[in-house]
Amino acid sequence: MLNMNKVIQHFWNEIRAENSQTLTPVFDKECPIRSTGKIKTWWTSKPCVSFNKTHTNFVVFDSNYEYLEAKTLDECALIESFVKNGDFLIIETKGQDNEQQRNKRAFLDQWCSAINAHGGFGTWKWAVSFHP
Repeated sequence: MLNMNKVIQHFWNEIRAENSQTLTPVFDKECPIRSTGKIKTWWTSKPCVSFNKTHTNFVVFDSNYEYLEAKTLDECALIESFVKNGDFLIIETKGQDNEQQRNKRAFLDQWCSAINAHGGFGTWKWAVSFHP
């Protein structure tokens, strides 16, 4: 059976690779610089836990893997602070790998390259964790 999403993704990747000379980040025109300090109150039924090394009042979890990652970061002496979907190191927490996740990481890699080339936001890196 033909997976149309894979076909489209393959074409998109090739077109972008052939037509891109440089990567440039695209910012929101109305609010180009954002902060987690400006997050509006919202309610969720997902599990939430308070940790010491994050400035948000609670960390919301989509999976047990995300909880274990946050707990590990909070307890690690090498970590000064963290926030979910945050700062300069992006850790993608996944229980398993698949085509969608590989595509997501390819875009994340391009985003990090573009923001690093911009030079105004420090150095960004990303990693993926399959085993918290």
